[in-house]
Amino acid sequence: MCLITKNRMKNLTPITLLMSLLQLIYTPATAQINLVPNPSFEEVDSCPPNREIFVAKSWINPTTATPDNFNQCNSSPSSGVPQNDFGFQYARTGVSYIGMHSKDYNFSQGGSCEYIQCHLLHPMEFNKKYKVSFYLSLAELNKYACDNIGVYFSNAAISRQDALSFDLKPSISSKPKMPITDSENWVEVSGVYKANGGEEFMTIGMLSNFDSVYWVVVDTNGLFKDCYYYFDDISVIDIGDTPFKISSAFTPNNDGINDNIFPLFLDNSFIVKEFRVYNMWGEVVHNDPHNPWDGTYKNEPQPQSVYTYYLYIDLPDPYNPNETITYQKVGSFSLIR
Repeated sequence: MCLITKNRMKNLTPITLLMSLLQLIYTPATAQINLVPNPSFEEVDSCPPNREIFVAKSWINPTTATPDNFNQCNSSPSSGVPQNDFGFQYARTGVSYIGMHSKDYNFSQGGSCEYIQCHLLHPMEFNKKYKVSFYLSLAELNKYACDNIGVYFSNAAISRQDALSFDLKPSISSKPKMPITDSENWVEVSGVYKANGGEEFMTIGMLSNFDSVYWVVVDTNGLFKDCYYYFDDISVIDIGDTPFKISSAFTPNNDGINDNIFPLFLDNSFIVKEFRVYNMWGEVVHNDPHNPWDGTYKNEPQPQSVYTYYLYIDLPDPYNPNETITYQKVGSFSLIR
């Protein structure tokens, strides 16, 4: 936390503050690169002639099971978007998504699982933190929903010569014993992963021994005795040591643009415990963990100045989703009028 003198405050001209704001606008855009190639499966080798043909570029099938490639370019009722064999769903973005059995009771050996795998654009770096996210939607014609849908990072590609499940500890996964049952909307699964270093491959699917999966019945009249999900918009983004972004300046002039200030969190599972704002004399002018600051104190507009914030949050432990890690941060931003 830096003490700011009155003399220094006089040097903070509107031009200086504007330069700080422009620096914030342009810097994160170049830093946040998605390491996942073809993240929403829009690039295909050809329009898939049927749902059993997996043609998404940069993605492979690591087992003998058959993940499905649904695309709006296909007029077939079996593999189209939004209508296909397993239900009705528009792509979250673009015109394509992937469908996979996470638990298939029709398989003769007791249950098959489907997976997809890609080679990241470059290896993960030791001790760096990455926000990992993907979106799920339960296919509406299936009878079951299940848990343990997740992502596994590895230094080398993994595979198996059958259609059974990988029994692996997921790097990031959906919440245990809380199957995603929404078949109308896309639901985000996300978390922060601290890299061991050298991870180059990402595998997505149900990462657990088949018999240990927790499942629930969502439709007693479901056409398929499966736990089947659609997948879209996969991302792995380096977030460094800070799990949030906050503007370096804001302009509370009621023009509808940048009128208040609040941290933008990179994971929807963070819990804000404290968010306080101090003026240059150390007086608390905002103390609310749930709402942004609008530049007023006791209903009075506060002057143009540099303000200090204190943030205290709980974030999920990447190695134990049932535990949290305390994160505290002190920083500053400018109010421009």
